[in-house]
Amino acid sequence: MEILEFIIGLIDFFYLFIKLAQQFLLLQTIPEDDQDVFMVEILTEGFTMVRVDNLALGMTPFVRVLAADKQTIIDQANYTVSACKDYISIALIGIPRGDSIYVEVTDEHQAAGGLYQFSAGSPLSSDTACWISLPVITR
Repeated sequence: MEILEFIIGLIDFFYLFIKLAQQFLLLQTIPEDDQDVFMVEILTEGFTMVRVDNLALGMTPFVRVLAADKQTIIDQANYTVSACKDYISIALIGIPRGDSIYVEVTDEHQAAGGLYQFSAGSPLSSDTACWISLPVITR
């Protein structure tokens, strides 16, 4: 009988522990208006690339580039899967050296816990347009 009471007490303890853990996890979920904002200082004349890549855990990013006033939208892009690249890259052209811009990254599907990597700088070879060559077979 004592063993049965001990087991029931243990089950009650684990039930309470699980309920508390669920409450804690609910507090840790990402709110619907979750967004990350990065300030980027333009260091070179010409153009600067902004990239969101290395997507994981269901991240489907939507990126907005805002002027220094944080209101004016300079550019925006959403993630689309293509044969060329699996990330978002936005070319910022004509922004004077020394100016600051803001890049806002949100998840289109409001997935909790999506991961990504943000970078800004000189263009990479993978940032250019993609050309797919198909072989031509003649007889």
